[in-house]
Amino acid sequence: MRQSRRFRHPGREGRVLSVQARRVPEVLRAGGGAVTKVNPTCGDCGEVKDRSEFYVDRKRANGLHTYCKDCCKVRAKRRYAEDPEGHKERHRKWVEKNSDRVRLHKLKSTYGVSAEEYLALPQVCVICGATERLRLDHSHQSGRVRGLLCDPCNKGLGFFGDNPTFLLRAAEYVLGVAKPDIFEATYDEVRVERERGQA
Repeated sequence: MRQSRRFRHPGREGRVLSVQARRVPEVLRAGGGAVTKVNPTCGDCGEVKDRSEFYVDRKRANGLHTYCKDCCKVRAKRRYAEDPEGHKERHRKWVEKNSDRVRLHKLKSTYGVSAEEYLALPQVCVICGATERLRLDHSHQSGRVRGLLCDPCNKGLGFFGDNPTFLLRAAEYVLGVAKPDIFEATYDEVRVERERGQA
């Protein structure tokens, strides 16, 4: 017969747990691999390894993958060699399905920006005011994140090499300061003149 005692747990006040339910069995069976409560055994190579040698898998009772990291890598290479095109297709579909997750992971791994920090930024291009196709802009010299830019503005800065002098010259050129006559002739007038010159 099971003994029952009341244990105080935060958020579980008054819950009755049996003493038997609290005991962790010496060996748990997970996907063919024997896992002790101290060091798990790989289900593929059969070696007892440290917990850090296994990937995390929250679906399993012990929170670790069935196979060690080395065996997982070998199995992944073997699966890829058997069907490289199928592997690429499955990966492409996964990335499409989890595009937001992939994007936030890249922001964290590349720029050190968390999801909360990214979402706190104004979701608008700071140059033109666009709200679609936003990219995280950063300085290529210091790596410092500057803000969000739309794709065309971000590429434009990249083409100018983030050089303020070139950007100012380009602005002067577009405004007609460098060559004021550029706005005097319209495109149609230029086209008509070219056609006359060819005739």
